[in-house]
Amino acid sequence: MPSNIQQAIMECGCCGTTCCTNRCNPYISELHPGDCTGAPGENPLPSTLTVEAVSDSSYGCWTMSGTVTLIENARWGLGVLTGTCTFCCYYDSGLNCTWTFCSNVIIQCGGGGWLLEWAGDCTGGGPLSVLPPPTNVLLTKVSCNPILVSGETCYNPAMACIASIMPPVPPIVHPTLCFTFTVYETL
Repeated sequence: MPSNIQQAIMECGCCGTTCCTNRCNPYISELHPGDCTGAPGENPLPSTLTVEAVSDSSYGCWTMSGTVTLIENARWGLGVLTGTCTFCCYYDSGLNCTWTFCSNVIIQCGGGGWLLEWAGDCTGGGPLSVLPPPTNVLLTKVSCNPILVSGETCYNPAMACIASIMPPVPPIVHPTLCFTFTVYETL
């Protein structure tokens, strides 16, 4: 059974999101020795990529950033994206709280496509929202030297707040968020 990444790349097929085949994989470990030879002019893939996620929310939520480290050939992993937003407090919609978000991500290029995979939440401190992760995102290659890929996705974060006034009012639910992702070579 293919992983989420493999399935998304297979579904993508000929999306035009090709990998940077003109760059070699550097040595990471004995398990992942890479294919760079050290020849003059060789262009190894970067050891880190920077990931930025910006939402279109009028609530100021979900501006997140972080870096991912090369863990195997054309796969950068378990980078931590952190960010905050101000939204009503879950216990009282009349108050605003600063919510801290922290998510692990993996970036992979293989099978002809780039993919950002959400790899679970982590603790970021402060009130933490327990969110269902967005779907994995197919990214479009903009440049290979330096690496620059981007993509978009929307999802419902399922953040809700309860009014503390009487009579009871329906919970305030955060609107759907649409993200723009930018992944680029850390220089």
